Amino acid sequence: MNNQNKEINEIIKRTKSYWYVDGFAEIGVGLLLILIILFNHLAGLIQQPILQVILIVVGLPTMIVLGSRGLSRVVVKLKEKYTYPRTGYIAYQAKKGRRRWKRVLLAGVLGALVGTLTSLLSGSLPIIYQQVFVTVMIAFAYIYIGYSIELKRFYCIAAATLALGAGLILAGVAEMQYLLLFFIGQGLIWIVSGLAALSRYFRSTQPPTQEGEV
Repeated sequence: MNNQNKEINEIIKRTKSYWYVDGFAEIGVGLLLILIILFNHLAGLIQQPILQVILIVVGLPTMIVLGSRGLSRVVVKLKEKYTYPRTGYIAYQAKKGRRRWKRVLLAGVLGALVGTLTSLLSGSLPIIYQQVFVTVMIAFAYIYIGYSIELKRFYCIAAATLALGAGLILAGVAEMQYLLLFFIGQGLIWIVSGLAALSRYFRSTQPPTQEGEV
């Protein structure tokens, strides 16, 4: 049974890692991160408090949901055109019913805990320690993702995140500028990683031969 469980886990990991094989998903995540932080930054510049609250409380979640769905569809279309004809198709089972809502609830609870912890730390620690905390936590999240799906380039994303955070901290960037530059940098790191993966994927795979070609 242990061997069977190990084999099943390996299959699950390979299935998950296949989603990132071409880099399209990473490019999509990078674009979404940049859109989110720019929207949040622009909303923060609004002088009218009521409009600012509406944009942050209503507009930001709406943009995240619609943006993630839109980019996900674009990624799927790109995979259908370029990836699946080259290396095959894997059906990703959607989470439905109770299992899906459990995952949503878990994500919400974890998000609330992280937000609460960050708020508590922000009230008692100097800005530089808050910046270090954010940088290290995000880097560890990438390391966990890389470990869970056995995809080593997420370790490179984590290393780039640490380098970016350290560079901004050493440069003495102000708090708001740090958040803006850090998360835009995160988006660019994901995009660069995705483009590198895409280039490597195209070099290592062959497009499908046209019917009738020898």
